[in-house]
Amino acid sequence: MVLILDDDKSYTYKEVYGIINRVLSFVNNQVEGEFSLKYLRRGNWLLAFDNEKSLVRKAREDSQKQLKKTADYIQALTGNRPTWG
Repeated sequence: MVLILDDDKSYTYKEVYGIINRVLSFVNNQVEGEFSLKYLRRGNWLLAFDNEKSLVRKAREDSQKQLKKTADYIQALTGNRPTWG
């Protein structure tokens, strides 16, 4: 992949985002895992990397949060907390 930029030209944040996104697409085809840009606020982005282990960990954490939320709801309705939550 070749990336050539004119030094004397100024770029908008949308153009910079497009360039970085294309570079990340190329990199993602070459490595295990995935790089992604996450929007923070206008003009600010976070470069994140996810691999299979981190995705499994995030899914497990989300599942535990949902179980706790359900157990809290059942406790609020019945006054008894389920043994699994």
